[in-house]
Amino acid sequence: MSSSAQSSVNLWVSTYPFFESTLLFSFEEKLQAVGPVPVQILFFDPDGSLFNEVQIELDPTRTGLLELEPFMGGCKLEAGLKHAHVEVRSLPGVRTTSRIHASTGACIMGAPCELTSRHSAFFPVLMSAERSPLMVLVNRSNIEAAIRLRLYCAKRMPEMQTSVPAHGARLVSVATDFPEFVPEEGARGVPAYLRISCLNGAECGVQLLDLAKQDKGQEVFTSVS
Repeated sequence: MSSSAQSSVNLWVSTYPFFESTLLFSFEEKLQAVGPVPVQILFFDPDGSLFNEVQIELDPTRTGLLELEPFMGGCKLEAGLKHAHVEVRSLPGVRTTSRIHASTGACIMGAPCELTSRHSAFFPVLMSAERSPLMVLVNRSNIEAAIRLRLYCAKRMPEMQTSVPAHGARLVSVATDFPEFVPEEGARGVPAYLRISCLNGAECGVQLLDLAKQDKGQEVFTSVS
């Protein structure tokens, strides 16, 4: 598969200890006459090191599934979590998403929102003791990304900065980095907005993974991108 005849998508995936991840592949009708479709998957750990590479062929007449746990053994932990940036390369017309699932449910993680020096991203968040909003950052470029996160909450605009290694991934806990805006347990949540900006020439993706505590200690998580 030549580089001129392929497309790529960059996704965030996670396994140990909370999640399992599956890649989902669907195909435009024009590919059904092509026969087996080649797919290349590159796995980068949070620090951007390539730790695995997989070549597969998929039947374009049916939805493709690939469980990622067998390929994540070489991924280092970051903040106690095994998570990675995967780059999926295939023919134009192949659509790839990831499904993140845990014991309490699952959600579909599409491609992250584009994040460059010219394109910032905005996400609504609810600051609450019962919510744990996490910002997922994936750097698809060859340089380290300088990232600024600014919270708009209760007429205040605090901000923090972080970095994402080239080809790496990072998780930012909004509640941990802006603890003064988290109400006490049992209090009503405070609506807020988060603006994420890239301060240099890196090209990144960003999405929100929101974990909400339910009755009996269960957690439900949703994704916004």
